[in-house]
This record gives sequence, C-alpha cells and structure tokens, in this order.
Amino acid sequence: MPDVKMIVLTVHEEDEILFRAYAAGAIDFITKNSSLANILNSIRSVYSNNLSLRPDVAEKLLNEFSRLRNEQGSMIYTLNTISKLTASEFDIIKAIYHGSTYREIATQRFVETVTVRTQVNKILKKFNMGSMKEIIDTLKKLKIFDIYE
Repeated sequence: MPDVKMIVLTVHEEDEILFRAYAAGAIDFITKNSSLANILNSIRSVYSNNLSLRPDVAEKLLNEFSRLRNEQGSMIYTLNTISKLTASEFDIIKAIYHGSTYREIATQRFVETVTVRTQVNKILKKFNMGSMKEIIDTLKKLKIFDIYE
C-alpha cells in the first residue's frame, strides 16, 4: 500500500528502532512521551505532505548513513585486497583469523616460520596496515569469512 503514510508512535527511543521504522517506510517517528502538540503537528504535516525531519532525527539518520557508507567502503576495499592475495597468502590469513600461530601455520605447511613471516609481510603491504591484528580485526568487523566460508 504505497499511498499509506505511516507515523510510528512508540515508547522505544533506541536508534535501531528508529532506523528500522524509517527503513520500513515510516514518514515520522514519535515517542509517546512527546507532547500532544508535537504528535498533532506530525499528523498534520504528514497528512499535508509538508514533510521535514526534526533535527535530532535528521542527525541520527545522517550519522547512520555515514557509518554505513564508511563500512561499505571498507568492505569493498577489503574484498578487493583479498582478491589480490595469492592462494598461499589467503590460506595464511585464514589460519591466523582462526587463531593459528605462525609456528602452527609453518608446521601445517611444512615450511620454516620465517617463510610464514615473509608472506605475512607481503599481506601487510597489500592491506597497507601495520599489524596482522589490524587486518584480523577488520575482517572480523566486516564478517569477511562469513562470506568466504
């Protein structure tokens, strides 16, 4: 029913509920502790298509949009970088992600630990990061191995 205009009237003030309401098509979001005048103004504004976001709501939505945009950019950059890894580098990063030490990786791959460290240095350069912890934290934040596994 695309012609229906929704106003969410709720006791909840959490940002996540606000985001979900707007994502579901709400035109306005009001908490029940708002004044009767604010509630009536919202109804009148929505009815007359005189739509505007209150500054507090606009700020929350803009901040969330910015966060999502940054996360999306980080995801694209990370996936692009992963696509440039060799199969060996990918296996090493995956093993580190799952908690293996350099020594354990070397033993599993039948190579010296120095060989693993050399490949880790190549991985660091490709990601342009200073430590494997930074890379692994990024991969966990973006849930990259949920995609690859």
